[in-house]
Order: sequence, then C-alpha cells, then structure tokens
Amino acid sequence: MMKRIWVRITRVLCGSALAAFAVAQTPETLARTLRGQPTVAARASLEKYAKAHPRDQNGALALLALAVHDIESNVPARATGALKQVRPRLPKLRDYVDYLLAQALFDSGQFAEAAEVASKIADSAVLTPAASIATRSWIATGKPLSAVSHLRARTGQLASPQADYLLALALEAAGDTKAAESAYRGVYVKFPKSGEAELCRTAIDRMKVALDAQERFERGSTLLAAGDPAGARVELQAALPELDGQDREIAKVRLGAAMLGARDTTGALAHLRSFAAADPELDAERVAHAVTAARRIKQYALGESLALGMIPKDRASAWRVEALVAMGNQALLDGDLAKQDTFYRACAESTAESSYVPYCRWKIAFGAYRARKPEAFEQFLTLVEKHPASTQASAALYFMGRLSETAKNPSTARSFYLRIDESFANHYYAVLARQRLADPVFRAVPASAAFSNLPWPRQTPDFQLTEEATVRGERARLLAAAGLDDYAEREIRFHRAAMPANQAALELAGLASRRGDHAKAIRHIKGNYPGYLSLPLDKAPMEFWKLAYPIPYREDLERNAKARNLDPFLVAGLIRQESEFNPLAVSRAKAQGLMQVMPATGRELSRKLGIRPYSTRRLLDPGVSLQMGTYHFRSWLDALDGKVEVTLAAYNAGKSRADRWVAADKWRETAEFVETIPFTETREYVQAVIRNADLYRRLYGKQAASLPSLNGDTGDH
Repeated sequence: MMKRIWVRITRVLCGSALAAFAVAQTPETLARTLRGQPTVAARASLEKYAKAHPRDQNGALALLALAVHDIESNVPARATGALKQVRPRLPKLRDYVDYLLAQALFDSGQFAEAAEVASKIADSAVLTPAASIATRSWIATGKPLSAVSHLRARTGQLASPQADYLLALALEAAGDTKAAESAYRGVYVKFPKSGEAELCRTAIDRMKVALDAQERFERGSTLLAAGDPAGARVELQAALPELDGQDREIAKVRLGAAMLGARDTTGALAHLRSFAAADPELDAERVAHAVTAARRIKQYALGESLALGMIPKDRASAWRVEALVAMGNQALLDGDLAKQDTFYRACAESTAESSYVPYCRWKIAFGAYRARKPEAFEQFLTLVEKHPASTQASAALYFMGRLSETAKNPSTARSFYLRIDESFANHYYAVLARQRLADPVFRAVPASAAFSNLPWPRQTPDFQLTEEATVRGERARLLAAAGLDDYAEREIRFHRAAMPANQAALELAGLASRRGDHAKAIRHIKGNYPGYLSLPLDKAPMEFWKLAYPIPYREDLERNAKARNLDPFLVAGLIRQESEFNPLAVSRAKAQGLMQVMPATGRELSRKLGIRPYSTRRLLDPGVSLQMGTYHFRSWLDALDGKVEVTLAAYNAGKSRADRWVAADKWRETAEFVETIPFTETREYVQAVIRNADLYRRLYGKQAASLPSLNGDTGDH
C-alpha cells in the first residue's frame, strides 16, 4: 500500500467521474469551450463565471483564461486590466501571470512597463519568452544595452537558440555590428532547423556577409543529423571544394549519406564508391552507407561483397555491425540460411556498443533452436549473460524454458518463466511465460536455483511524489484548470530534470488525459518512462496503468467485438497499437481512424455493412471505424483458421505475405511462427498487440488486479 503523500493531487478522471466532470461548470470547461469555439456566447459564459466568483481561486482562473483569450484576439488593453486583478489572487502562478501581463503591456505599446515586469521573472518555464519581451521592449525604448546586460547576466539560464538570437538583435540595435553578425551566424549554423535560423539568415543577407566553408560544413552536418538530407546536401557540396584533411573526408562521407537520405540512391552509391577514407571508422561508415544504397536498388551481390569485405576489419566498429546486419537481414528475407549465418556471426563477434549485437546473437541462437541443435541452450544463455536488459533477453529465457521442458526439467523451466515475469513483466514473452506457469506441471515443482546469479534487470520505481514533483504538478494542474494546456505541459517539461521519470510521465499523461487526448497520454508514458513495460503491475498505481492503457469508446468497442465474436481486450490492444485511440489518426499509407481502415477497404465495407451515406471522412468516426475494423478483422480471422497471431501479421503486412510466412515451415508453437516473421515491424506489431490485450485483460477484466491508487486507496475497476 503506497503512503498517502500526494499533496492536493487530482485523480485521473475516468468512467463516471469523467462524465460528471464534462458537464460541470468550471473555469476549465468554460475556458476550453472558448479556446475551441471563440464565440461571443462562450466568452460571455466565462465572464459570468468570473463575476460570480470574485474572490476565490476559480474566479481568478476564469479571469486568467479571459486574459489569454484577449491577448490571442489582439485586445491587449482588456487583458492588462484582468491580469492586474488576477496577480494577487494567484500567487502560485505569479510568474505566468507576470509573463502574460508583460505580453499584454508590450502589445499595448507600454514598453517601459513591459520591460520592468518581464525582467523580474526568474527560474521559470517562461523565463526565455519573458526575456524576449524585455529585450524587444528595451530596444523599442532606445535602451538596447540594458537588453545586452540582461541577457548576458542570464547566460546558461535562457534557452538556445532564442537567447542567442535576442542577443544578436540587442547587439545590432546597440551598434555593435561585428558582434551581432557573429551571433546571427552562430544561430544560423548551429540551429539550422529552428525558427530563429530563418530570421538570422535574413539578417546575414542584410549585412551582406557569407558563410565560410567551415560554417557550411558544420551547418550541413547538423542538418543531416536533424533529418534534412536535402538541405545538408546543398551545404556539404558548397563546402567541399574549400575543405581539406580530415574535414574533407568527413564531408565526403556525410555528403554520401545526405544523397542517400534525399533518395538519390544511385548517385549516392557512385559517390561513396569513388573514394576511400583514411580513418578506419570513417571508412566503415562510408561502406555501411554504400551497403544500404546497394540493397535499396537491389544490387544485392554488390552489397554482399561490400559487407563481406568488412568482416575481417575492426570488430569495435558500430558501422561495420550495421552493414553486416543489413545484409544478414536481406539474406533472411531471401531465405538464404548460409548467408544469414555468415553475416550474423560476424556481427555477434563484434565488440561494438550496438543494439544490433544482441540482435545478431539472438538470430544465431534462435536458428540453432529451430534446427534443434544442442548448442542452442548455451547460445541463449550467453545472450542473457551479456545482454540481460536487451529486447531479446526475454525471448531467450522463454526458449531456454522450453528446452528445459524438453529435457524433462520442469523445475529449471519454471525458474526461467518466473524470471521473465519478474524482469519483463509486460513483454510478449511474459504473457507466454504466465501461460506456461498456469500448467499444473509447474505448480507442483519448486523453481530451480540454477542460473539465479544471472544479472536480471529489475525496476523499483518510487511513485511517492518528491517535493519538486508536488509543486510542479500543482502548478501544472492550476494552469490546466484555466484551459492553458500548453503552459501546463511547459511547466512539467521545464523542470523535467528535477523529477523522477515515472512522475514526469504520470503528470504529463494525466494532463493529456484530462482533456481527452488519450493518444498523447500514451506517448507521454512511452517517451518519458520507456522502461514501463518491464514494470510489474503491482509496482505502479492503477492511475498510471490506465493512462498507459486507456479504453475510451468502451461501450461501442465491446458491442462491436461481441457482435463479431471477438475478444474486446484483443480489439483494444489492436487499437492501441494502430492509433493509440486517436480517432483522427491517419497513417503514411492513408489508413484512417481508430482501427486504421484504408479508404478502399472502407468503401467496400460500407456496401457490405450498409453504411450510408459513405465518404472517406466517415472512417474518422469512432463508431464507424469500430464497426468496419472489427468486421474486417473477423473476416480475416475466419479466413486464417482462427489463428490470432497470423491474422495480426496479415492486418499489418497484408494477407498474401502472412499466407507465405505460414506456408514456409511447420511451426511447433505459435511463438516460433512469430519469431520467424522476417519484417521486424510486423513481428514487433504482433507481439505488441498480444501484450496489449493481456494488459487490458488484467486491468479491466473480471479478474482485474487490485492495485493501489495514487492516494493509497485500492484502485477501482
């Protein structure tokens, strides 16, 4: 039972509590209505609420929301009056109120007062935008040196590149052209994808200065790392003629990578093969890019030749590993076992710090297992010993358990299954391990002590709020109560480093869920606390799990699942993987809605199901998506003999591919089929949906676990 130390924390709203919240007249609901539909009537409702609560906190929050609306609607004078009223009534949000007041004053042309208010803000998520207001205000009043002094005094506190650009503006206004030019160039080169970069380019053009080769080289390299290969190519090509030595070689390799990223694959391959780099690791990078290019244009023999040439070279090179894996995977797709073994073994022998190394060891060990070779157990064991926290460790433990069963050693098998459940609690193989442990054979034997010295990863997160998290969470929820979701998230993100990862994830996800954005809540959990899947269910409160695994549209979901004789928790697990419960989700392939139905499929299903009138837009209707998606999944499940994992593979990669994978071999168990799916995306998709369904079942099913809640009570289900 967790201690009751959460101070004034807002419980995550779900079920009937969410319905009650939706109809309540609070500043939050009224403010959200105004921001979403800025009508006269919506504003009048919020004004009426504020007037009815002239002294309490809720009334002040309503005024704050009105002031923000006025600033956004370009009525700053009205916002100024409201914010001055709010100031003494919201002491916990004083920095935000002052920032908004400074903005309103600036927009009203009251620059001196705006600078005075903004410059006094310190240690706040709005420190940098406040510095922007102060800087522009001082420049407007002819005091740019005050801005320069202010910005330099806060070096290290303000965010780049915004602070660097502000300093450049102030220096230029103060007449220090040389220093301003240097600052503009620094932003343009070091932060090429920022909004300030374009402003700096305009300033550089105005000053009639040009970047030198070294600056273009740095800018091109940064653009490449930032995912802009086309922009990187322009800069690197311009820099190359004037570079020499190591920089020239690096630029040539990066130019090849940029050409590859910009889809000039043939040109990239020719360029990368036209030279060799003197530095071994740099040359390994060159060859790795060339292997990728050759594979992309289906020059497989060339790719193999290039990768084979890397085998006797530096075993510590991560680029060497990448090239070997690329051709090992190609051999896997081609069904060439001998070539697979050659490339994966060379990769597995690498000393590089790369996630591909345990992947290669896994491929070799699983290949031995499939062939029932006696060395398979030792190969699985080596993988677990060397890479206990890798994504392949739980799979290795599972198949070690299966081998132990074959060897008539249930005690050892039980120990492996228990280890999976303890250390990889919500992984795909934990689902399978718990299924094995349910067998009466394992209930009758104790777990073996063998292999107990292996370095099992365990998580012991503390969900007790730190003082910092308590303060930040309370401020964020106050901001959210005024409908200021962007400011609420900014509050948590700004102080993220001072908060435990699980608490930051919980706060951010709670804010998103509060406004009904379940997809964003899920992404906050994934992004801020990626190790959550290894967390045993009872090590986190119910609120955390329901944020990570929400089930909105539950009534529609269960009705459609029942109509198609589908497990509703499997459907929920599928939707979480497909769209994260975002009804407006549209994939790169144009699949749409909760269950990601393709437009052509939707048109066909609309005729079968009598959905009229039909347009592609209807796929974004949760009810329609559930109706079509469950029908579609059921039809494929029937066509594939009721095999759930095979149907999931078909749903992700297409039925023809799934049929081909099934026909490729005889599988002794479903896990073998799943592991031999050659597309990593599809394999991980199948495992994720099965894992999701299991978690939904444990959280929402009839036998749902009794978990503690954030305030120490038993969670309700």
